[in-house]
Amino acid sequence: MIARAKGILMERFRIPDPDAFAMLVKSSQDTNIKLVDVATWLVDDAEATYARQNTADPARPAPSGAGDGRSDDSGHHGR
Repeated sequence: MIARAKGILMERFRIPDPDAFAMLVKSSQDTNIKLVDVATWLVDDAEATYARQNTADPARPAPSGAGDGRSDDSGHHGR
């Protein structure tokens, strides 16, 4: 779990492995939460965020023309 959390931090902040680990340790110490629990929270949050961003919201209608092969940009500019 810690390795996955480090990978998330490395990708998000474009930092090397030791810096990502240091961020996890600092968060653990600052919050008085075990390192593995901080890592688990980070991974769970990242997965939930990914799922929200990649799941269609059934309450939100698709954009006009979506999925029917038509494009909103006809090349005409209202003239």
